Amino acid sequence: IGRKDKMLNEFLEKHYKTNMDEAKGVKLAVRCLLEVVEHGAKNIDIGILEKGKKLRKLNEKQVNELVEQIQKEDEDDDGDEDMDEQKDDK
Repeated sequence: IGRKDKMLNEFLEKHYKTNMDEAKGVKLAVRCLLEVVEHGAKNIDIGILEKGKKLRKLNEKQVNELVEQIQKEDEDDDGDEDMDEQKDDK
């Protein structure tokens, strides 16, 4: 990650919750990487390492699905913000 490591650490500190399950943790990692990686899922590799188990890597389809979920959530959040702004204008 290199020169953007401070920004990513701050992102993780802000969004990480100690009670996250694996799915939420992986999604947070992908969301974090999307902050700095160009061309989205094409340049993201995700490996999940659990104590006592072998490294498990997500395939390209799984990463693409996560990226699409995140983008949809972000679009939905943007729509919610627009609605809030419209309410404030009234």
